[in-house]
Amino acid sequence: MATLSFSCKRLIAGAALLSCVGAHAQLAVTSPAFSAGTVIPDPFTYNLPGQCSGNNWSPPLEITGIPAGTQRLTIEMRDQTVPWLHWKVWDIPVSAAQTSLTLPHDAASNYNSSSASNDFGAPGYGGPCPPTNAEHTYVFKVYALTTAVGSGEPSSSDLAAVPAGQQASLQGKRARNSSRPWTPPSLPSLPGMPQNLQAAPGDGQVVLSWVAPVTGNPSSYTYTVSVDGVTYPGCTGIATQTCTVTGLTNGTAYDFAVTARNTVGEGPAATRNGIKPGQASVPAGTTPVPTLGQWSVLLLGLALASLSASWLRRRPH
Repeated sequence: MATLSFSCKRLIAGAALLSCVGAHAQLAVTSPAFSAGTVIPDPFTYNLPGQCSGNNWSPPLEITGIPAGTQRLTIEMRDQTVPWLHWKVWDIPVSAAQTSLTLPHDAASNYNSSSASNDFGAPGYGGPCPPTNAEHTYVFKVYALTTAVGSGEPSSSDLAAVPAGQQASLQGKRARNSSRPWTPPSLPSLPGMPQNLQAAPGDGQVVLSWVAPVTGNPSSYTYTVSVDGVTYPGCTGIATQTCTVTGLTNGTAYDFAVTARNTVGEGPAATRNGIKPGQASVPAGTTPVPTLGQWSVLLLGLALASLSASWLRRRPH
């Protein structure tokens, strides 16, 4: 790991686009693919028939200690053995409170629009490809800039004026006959379909419940419910496995869907279609409680029956 102490100094004239940030920030850059000073793995080398046969991926980089006030990062990769520019990108955005940044392998392909042409003659990243078995040293250098994204490419003199605390570097090496495999880390996959989706109708509502998908890491999933193809606001991005959908019209059929989501995206939906909310039925063997209107009709009927019986008793026989 290259950790550089902070040094705040007056900037030279003409370099006012860069400024001193963070009194004690220590910018650092490392890679999970190789340690400082070791061989850069095969997939990060250039592809040139008869000389090198890599994937030409930029290596994954971990950038920490980003100073306060940084708005963007510039990264350069140069061959220190012979003058050769392998990569220069200058518009990697940094948010206001951000102190670290992870660039996955092949991240360079996302920034070609703000990348210089390398010495292979193409924009973006061009990996190591030494012509002989003599070992070459390569340096990845990170600069923390306070200028906004879209401010343009910083010149060599601009970068030379960046204070030490806003720079960090990582060295690697490579020869033509070097060999070091590297396998990308496995990424999480999309969630599966929620299981055993149940829909229990009620008065103006339907209670949904389900079981987490059987694949992946269910503890990291959130769930979203939709009704007739429209996301239900009360159950969007929830961690629980139940949802009560209210405001429905009794007797109307509704289609329900539930999906699980993780950091990769949203999985397939479990569905229950044609569900009709309505008043709950009275279980068998129980006596329903009359409503106020039903009581009124019942009492009126009893009163009329009583009057009729009284009249019949008084009628001459």
